[in-house]
Amino acid sequence: MQEPILFNQTIKDNVKYGNPQATDSMVRRACEQANALQFIESNFEEMDKDQRKETAFKDFNSKVEQLAAEMINFDALK
Repeated sequence: MQEPILFNQTIKDNVKYGNPQATDSMVRRACEQANALQFIESNFEEMDKDQRKETAFKDFNSKVEQLAAEMINFDALK
């Protein structure tokens, strides 16, 4: 049995690993044949790495702010 391996690249880059000259339509067709296209399209793969980093950073900061607010509320109850 073959172990699946993904490189730290986009899904498109991972699909194109086997054929670097593959066109976008060839990549799309390969994803369809693998029954993966719906999953891929439902995620934010199309965002570039900077957008993903920015999104993750905003999410992290939001969680930190939420935790800080909860700690302040908890201290006020003491």
